[in-house]
Amino acid sequence: MCVKTFFTFLVLFALSGCVNTTPATDSYYYILDTMPQQKITAVNVVENLEQIKVRPVTLPDYLNQPNLVLKLSDHQIKIANYHFWAENLRQSIQRVLINELNANNSEISFTQACAKCDELVITIDHFYPTQNGEVVLVGSYYLTSNYTQNRFILKRELEQGGYNEAVSAMRALLTDLAEQI
Repeated sequence: MCVKTFFTFLVLFALSGCVNTTPATDSYYYILDTMPQQKITAVNVVENLEQIKVRPVTLPDYLNQPNLVLKLSDHQIKIANYHFWAENLRQSIQRVLINELNANNSEISFTQACAKCDELVITIDHFYPTQNGEVVLVGSYYLTSNYTQNRFILKRELEQGGYNEAVSAMRALLTDLAEQI
């Protein structure tokens, strides 16, 4: 009986080494736009504003996933393990840009859907915070009516760093992009 009890305690002691005593790391979720989407009012319809459809934004593969990313060096991107987008990034960017474009323009109504209207095509090549303390937004846009491609390179400096400030700067860069468009 003593040998059996000894081996039982030995196995339990060995298994206790497999137990992780460190608490789980918290996960953080971020949204780009804290304000609800503005609806097109009846006044806009009466004024017969020209409509432009904003197509879904094209993103590089490394942004087509829920994790935030951080650029470490010229050729290295790190995927954050505990920092996530709360919603689909493509859809968030499109919604933010539509809201910002409508806020900046009283003669044109930007929308997600319209029949037989001009379309705005936006391609994002880079959109991330860097280890050096800045946030970068690089890409191009054009209207389908003229296909003149317009390049943009927008940057914002971070004061303190961290993903929370980086997401705020990313949101501000989308405002800057809407103003440029």
